[in-house]
Amino acid sequence: PEPDYNAPNYDVPDYAEPDYTEPDYTKPDYAEPDYNESDYDNSSKSEDEFLIPK
Repeated sequence: PEPDYNAPNYDVPDYAEPDYTEPDYTKPDYAEPDYNESDYDNSSKSEDEFLIPK
């Protein structure tokens, strides 16, 4: 029963995950780095700059 339900179960997300993951991961891919780079860059700089003098 495990492999039986695992095969179709893993097959569904196999095609559904990449399908929804591609666009889903693409959104955060361009949104995360965009805001993450700035956010992490700002945080890193701000924290570093404010942490260094502190």
